[in-house]
Amino acid sequence: MPRWSSPWVLLGVLAVLAAAATLMLVKPPAPTSPVAVPAFGGQAGEADDQTRVDTTLYVVAGNVERILQAEVRDAPTSQRLADTVQALHAELVRQGVWPSGVPAPQVFVVNLGRDATVVLDVTPAGQPIPVEREQDLIASFERTLTEAGAAEVAYLQNGQATGRWLGNLAVNADLSGGTRTR
Repeated sequence: MPRWSSPWVLLGVLAVLAAAATLMLVKPPAPTSPVAVPAFGGQAGEADDQTRVDTTLYVVAGNVERILQAEVRDAPTSQRLADTVQALHAELVRQGVWPSGVPAPQVFVVNLGRDATVVLDVTPAGQPIPVEREQDLIASFERTLTEAGAAEVAYLQNGQATGRWLGNLAVNADLSGGTRTR
């Protein structure tokens, strides 16, 4: 009996044929396109004839990072970063990550030489926010803003430097533009 006709060789050939048939019959999943977020920037009712640029938003929830695309005004760095914060906040609200009862943070951009520091000033809600949610919010803002060109992110609470932004986690409140340690 020839070697190729042994039961083990025939079984291997059948397994390869079955795998090939399965690959031919199974359709690959449709590619997913980036999620589009409405354009941000400008005043309500204002005619918008400015050009727009895409920016990437990173929404972190439960240690899972979701990447979204949004359009913001093609403006100087400080305005573009402020529009990016507005777009991210709207997306966090839409997804239920932003805590209810907490207004959107006020955004200040401090340009120190070539570097821009984004300052987020928030008025916290009366109820405490879970640590995990605060971690997700800080991770979302920091990843989005550093990818958009901010050198660092600083946090204020009611206009005052604070070591805790929403009450739980230690955050950067230094506005001197020095190197930030994480």
